[in-house]
Order: sequence, then structure tokens, then C-alpha cells
Amino acid sequence: MHLYLYYGIIKVLFMNEAEFQTYVENEGWIEEDSETESNLLTYDQIHKMPESWKSLLYKTVEHELSSGRYLESDPCDELLVSDKVQLNKFGIRKQYAILVRYGQKMILKKFLKLLKSHTLR
Repeated sequence: MHLYLYYGIIKVLFMNEAEFQTYVENEGWIEEDSETESNLLTYDQIHKMPESWKSLLYKTVEHELSSGRYLESDPCDELLVSDKVQLNKFGIRKQYAILVRYGQKMILKKFLKLLKSHTLR
């Protein structure tokens, strides 16, 4: 999914009734909004996001990290990724699954830290 679609979803979630009615009447976004404003979803533009958006993203990422998929794997994945001998005991698919899950978790943790630093200002 492209960033402007995520941007659109978040924007609709935080519209008031009048803004949503205008959105429905116009059958969607004005084209110039989608590319320019969707840049708010990049790491270097997070500070420009409305606080309510940052809060929603923070809670979503926090929830995802506490879900079973990442919670159970935390200490185990770090050990496996750092110990190639142990990692090589698994089949290639399992190795890639561990590496991908670990990478996703690190990206989410970085994003959470970034959101936290910009939300507390």
C-alpha cells in the first residue's frame, strides 16, 4: 500500500462530520492533497503530524509489538540473529522467517521510539 493510502485512511478517521460530508460529495480526495500531504508519513516529517495521528500510530505500533507474533520471539530472535551457528541449524525458510520477523520488530521499535520522542514534546 502506498503512503498516500495510509494517509487517506488516517485522515478519514479524524474527520469531523462536515469534513466527511465534503469528502463523500467530492467522491474522495482532491488530487493535490494525496502526494504532498502523504509525505507526513515519512520519518523526517512525523513532527508535523497532528498529535491525534501520532497518538493513534503510537498505540497501533505498541499493540502490534505486544501481540503474540513479536512478544514471544523477542529474546530468542536476538540470540539467533547474533549466533549464525544456531541460526544455521534451521532450514533456509525458517532462517528467513526469523530474520524477517526480527527486522520487522526492529523497524516497529524504531518507529515507536520516534513517535514517542515527537509526541512528548
